[in-house]
Amino acid sequence: MLIMSSFLSDNAGEYALEITVNDCKDTSFCETLVLTSIKEKELIEFNVIPNISSESIYLSWSENCTLSNVVSITIMDQNGSELYKVKLKDNKVKVNVSNLSTGTYIVKLVSECSSITSKFIKID
Repeated sequence: MLIMSSFLSDNAGEYALEITVNDCKDTSFCETLVLTSIKEKELIEFNVIPNISSESIYLSWSENCTLSNVVSITIMDQNGSELYKVKLKDNKVKVNVSNLSTGTYIVKLVSECSSITSKFIKID
């Protein structure tokens, strides 16, 4: 008779399988269980103010990240073409959008810990 079983653990460590049939026991070699996880990127807040503008937009963000605080800001058109890109260490920036054509644009913020997009509308 073959009995299949599984084991789940929340703790790392060494584990072995013990099989008992009647009065006979057998134990496997120890296997080391290493737990890994993928921490979700945590962007706490990303603001594009105002989201409808003819002159400038203000971008601000706060981030829960222990790595470098350098971020990349990219403004793209609806086709994904990059129109503006800058790397910053500050957590806020004013961007002049007066030279852009009327339309909807995508703002992408990327850091070592996060990536998020938002939209704004450029009007004349």
